[in-house]
Amino acid sequence: MVLSYHEAIALLQKEAQAQKINRNGKEQIPLQSAINRISSDTICTPHSTPLWDTSAMDGYALSSKVTDQASSQDPIALPVMGLIAAGKDPIFTTPLSDQQPLFCLEIMTGARFPDSQLTTGVELDSCVKFEDVHRFQDPITGQSMIQVTRPVAYQQNRRVAGHDFPKGQVVIAAGEHIRPRHVMALASVGVHRVVVQKRLQIGLYSTGSELLSRSTDQQDDSQIEDVNGPYLAAALTDHTDAEVHFLGILDDHADMISNQITRDITETRYDLVITTGAVSAGRFDLIPTALETLQARILFHKLNIRPGHPVLAALVARESDENHSTRLPFFGLPGNPVASAACLRFLVLPFIRVLNAEDLEIPVKARLTGTDIDSDSRSGSEGQGQIVSRPMASLPPGKDVFRPGILTYDWEGSAEVVLIADHSPGKVRPFLQGNCWIHFPSGHIEVCRGDLVSVYPGL
Repeated sequence: MVLSYHEAIALLQKEAQAQKINRNGKEQIPLQSAINRISSDTICTPHSTPLWDTSAMDGYALSSKVTDQASSQDPIALPVMGLIAAGKDPIFTTPLSDQQPLFCLEIMTGARFPDSQLTTGVELDSCVKFEDVHRFQDPITGQSMIQVTRPVAYQQNRRVAGHDFPKGQVVIAAGEHIRPRHVMALASVGVHRVVVQKRLQIGLYSTGSELLSRSTDQQDDSQIEDVNGPYLAAALTDHTDAEVHFLGILDDHADMISNQITRDITETRYDLVITTGAVSAGRFDLIPTALETLQARILFHKLNIRPGHPVLAALVARESDENHSTRLPFFGLPGNPVASAACLRFLVLPFIRVLNAEDLEIPVKARLTGTDIDSDSRSGSEGQGQIVSRPMASLPPGKDVFRPGILTYDWEGSAEVVLIADHSPGKVRPFLQGNCWIHFPSGHIEVCRGDLVSVYPGL
């Protein structure tokens, strides 16, 4: 019986959960090398930040209460008694005395406000910016001074200790991809090395004697470019925490295919193997035959989806494992480029997310505004800006359908999507125009302008 997409996803989730038990490798790496890696641990701040009250501006640290009566007609003059640089102790250019409550210290952004014990009991609680005061030199004493012409608020331009991160704040949860924003936060609290999951090792083959091989200069006019191999390798590298190993082109011989796969999976510990092409019902669609030779357990072969109906998933016994207690996940994707891309997006990537202990994606809900060949796809009904709900395409009954689209957002931030009309699974140019996938679940037989649809980012 041919499975539905929903049934296939449930089956893949179950198998990925089982495989995840055997994937517990971790490694510690420098923070700057951690982009796109998956954090193995939930990382919390080891201390609060900032550790002390610091200045938010370059200016002068002073006691706000001495400026309460300051005005342009009656300014307050304060001697500049020293300097506080970021990361340094205060430097006093003039000694302080207990009888001198009216003074200030030049302070730099990020510098620590001094303890009142260092300032003879006077609390310097605020910072006034350089540009808000007039600095001058006393003509008699030569003392550097500032003039304050308006009151300074209590704790003005002062960052209070712990106001950014409290101690114990979660910065990144286990299973999350580390993004540049996480690097900024972790660096700010002194975390310089992180523990991440070891990268998935993915083996990738193209199939077909007709494909041009980059490992040889020999070719003839009947050969064609390998499209899927480079695309799948690039998409997997860009969207997963994986090392992708392109293992070459499998020729149209079942024994050679099974021997090559056996040799590769026993010599290297791959977590997943993917082939593209040779999974349908033609004379040279030999992946199913090769899997029989390998005594693989077929999870499914053919699904009620479009495109990608012939897709195959299996578990291949590792030759080194006599009890077959661990099996290698295997995906046989179709040969048509767009069909292969759809199966990668909606079958392989969800499997990998579960394998990496990540949550499944939640789609964007977008309003369908038309197709890319409609001249009036965004025009309103009777000029009132309303999208007309009328049929614009039909869908095969009983199948989940995946179609490329163009996702945009209107001025209010609402998602809108245009359906790419040309959906031939063998044509690359229409696929290039899209930036997303639209998923039409089984049961939808008609696509109407104005429908609210599920949209996933393109690869």
